[in-house]
Amino acid sequence: IPVNNFIEDLAWTHGRHSFSFGTNLRIIHDARISTANSFPDASINTGWLGPSSAVANTGAPLDPAASGYAAVDPSVGYNYDSTIMDLVGVVTEGDAIYNYNKNGEALALGAPVQREYHWNEWDFYGQDTWRLSKSLTVTLGLKYSYLQVPNEIHGLQVGPCVFSGSACQPYALTEFYNASAQQGFSGGSASNVPTVSFGLNGRSNGKPDFWTPDRKDFSPRFGLAWSPAFDSGLLSAIFGGAGKSSIRAGYGLIYDHFGAAIVNTFDTSGSFGLSSNISNPPGFLSTTSAPRFQGISTIPDGLLPPAPTGGFPATPDPSLFAITWGIDNKVKSPYSHLLDFSVTRELSPSTSLEVSYVGRLAHRLLVQQDVAMPLNLRAGGSDYFSAASALSKLAYAGTDVSQVQNSPYWEALFGALDGADIGYGTLSATQNVYELFLNNLGNETYALFQLDLPDSQSGAGVNAGNHTYPSFRFYHSQYSALYAWRSIGKSYFNAMEVVLRHKFRQGLQADFNYTYSKSIDWTSQAERLGTSGAINNAQIINSWQPDQLRGVSDFDMTHQVNANYLLQIPVGRGRHFAKNTNRAVDALIGGWQLTGIVRWTSGLPYAVDNGSRWPTNWDIEGFATLAHAIPAGAAKKGSGPQMFADPTAVFNSFRQALPGESGTRNPLRGDGYYSWDTGLDKTFAVTERAKLQFRWEVFNVTNSVRFDPHSVSANVDNQASFGYAGGMLTDKRVMQVALRLEF
Repeated sequence: IPVNNFIEDLAWTHGRHSFSFGTNLRIIHDARISTANSFPDASINTGWLGPSSAVANTGAPLDPAASGYAAVDPSVGYNYDSTIMDLVGVVTEGDAIYNYNKNGEALALGAPVQREYHWNEWDFYGQDTWRLSKSLTVTLGLKYSYLQVPNEIHGLQVGPCVFSGSACQPYALTEFYNASAQQGFSGGSASNVPTVSFGLNGRSNGKPDFWTPDRKDFSPRFGLAWSPAFDSGLLSAIFGGAGKSSIRAGYGLIYDHFGAAIVNTFDTSGSFGLSSNISNPPGFLSTTSAPRFQGISTIPDGLLPPAPTGGFPATPDPSLFAITWGIDNKVKSPYSHLLDFSVTRELSPSTSLEVSYVGRLAHRLLVQQDVAMPLNLRAGGSDYFSAASALSKLAYAGTDVSQVQNSPYWEALFGALDGADIGYGTLSATQNVYELFLNNLGNETYALFQLDLPDSQSGAGVNAGNHTYPSFRFYHSQYSALYAWRSIGKSYFNAMEVVLRHKFRQGLQADFNYTYSKSIDWTSQAERLGTSGAINNAQIINSWQPDQLRGVSDFDMTHQVNANYLLQIPVGRGRHFAKNTNRAVDALIGGWQLTGIVRWTSGLPYAVDNGSRWPTNWDIEGFATLAHAIPAGAAKKGSGPQMFADPTAVFNSFRQALPGESGTRNPLRGDGYYSWDTGLDKTFAVTERAKLQFRWEVFNVTNSVRFDPHSVSANVDNQASFGYAGGMLTDKRVMQVALRLEF
């Protein structure tokens, strides 16, 4: 990515003031070409089967008991469905990708997507370093940043809009989210939220950009440095005399430079109208009607939906129930409050100790949030998550349907099902809904899908034909999931740092550093992760309660220790031992030095996956929920790649998440990082002008093994492999020897 960078700084000293002013101007060009979004795919997906899926044409649901395999271990759960489908080769899901030009004409299948973005970033600053006295200095500064929004110079970019008359007006996904939240709170309907279309936008089209750039990003800075001097008493013992210690404090408000990676996300994942990533609707196919696997590069005929008609404004077809991504044009520059306070004390002429507090409190961090998540609809004095969670608890407890009492919530919303037989016998509305939940336990979003969508959308719909109650009250007709980059995240980092530093003296130089810290956030998301959040659990799971994921960061390490050293081995001429040896012997035993770097950290956190279950979000499984405290000692390190001393006890401490729950984020700790790298070297004088250096370096001296916590099998569907790690944080011991001739 070519960047033309213009930098200018001006320094002016006047009396006790040192002023500095400057600017940093960046002109950025990002020309891209990619085929990552050019080809369709198909998959064997159990979630795409309808409830009428059958084994051997029995009409029974695809599960061990109903298929006549009651003796199968019930713990296999969804793995049974997956295994049967894999063996038979039932291909259920087809995902078609169609790319278009600005005029709405479809590109040839496999044709690369080309984009060229331009934008500018401008920074200006002014600072005054004021030396109030010989021992006290104060620094005040102010920085201004203007981050222009990236623009595709050929006009190949789009943004959401809603029709007002014949014109499609720009529409923020924040407005879409807020309108949905209001409908849920007031007991309304998702169908009352405006239909989202997409129109061309950006400066090259004479339209608004992806988002409105901030014009008030002023960053104040403050710093203080004081060297106290005390001649006697307790303060003298602590801080010493003049020049023996320093106290420093600082504060800064820092704005993140963002946007480029977000734009690149949509360059590869596509934007609606310019790229349509659509799937065949779920629920229509059974194990007998779905096509079979025909080859690794062959998609069965009829599985892919046809290309939507191109042109702008473009409106996603409601029948596609799409999973897609967007940018909220209300995003703001993320910012952080940076805080530090440190005290440094000279212990000897060559040794000093520094103790510091460092904090970073971040706001408006970018996260991906599903703004089209089913509404948490209120009715009958309750809300959907509370009512659904109550039914799921009964189902997990194995409650017979006859024991299920009527709920005001389900009776208010689905009263037309009272006395109806939708395949489970004549039951009340609440009991009919309970049966749906029982038969989709762990996949309650699909039970809601069956309740909410008309028969024309899903052959499994219980609102079949007569439409006795409205459709699309919970789900949006256009989307099953619409992820938007939104600047709503927060994070908190606080740390104590200790630095013991020994300057080079008497053949030794060394630093020892220790950090005790805690990092908390909602998601450990990064712009560069693109649309892969569903894979790495970096997205918000419950959009209506995004702070459910508040927990220790994926990268949090409570303790960190690192040290480095350079030691001249005290043997040879001029050194402590054999200092009077002759030159020939000294050439062999003298002049050697030892160097090294050591690093150790406490364990990295990780979570337990909820398995093939979607209780809260249609597209993201979420985490399992920690049901009770893990028994003492059970989570201690096991043997070899097994992370737990008692994996069964740890496994049994978790349960499947209920509707409305995101699960428990990062409750477990695995291995931390450890390495000790060292080197032995010596320089030989060959001639007056030539030297030969010998180096022997060893990495991971102790050949220690540390497993990557994020490779641990931690899934409530797989108890047999629970706790086993499959990847490493460290490499095996490696040695290298080198000779270097200098002349």
